Amino acid sequence: MVERRRTRRRQQMRRTCARHTYDVHLEVKRGFFSFRSMSVNKAKVIRRENRRSSIDRRVLIAAMNLTD
Repeated sequence: MVERRRTRRRQQMRRTCARHTYDVHLEVKRGFFSFRSMSVNKAKVIRRENRRSSIDRRVLIAAMNLTD
């Protein structure tokens, strides 16, 4: 029962992620960083990876805010 509910939730999320695509180009310290019609999921992964890097976190958060 719990498993089934969890799977349904995951599918719903995947559907929404596919719908919310966006197109943002950002100039950042490390060079040209571009989100180009990327799913929100992938962007979250990128943000997680860049958390420890030289990329300005505020710029990435601003990019995420444009997608909501």
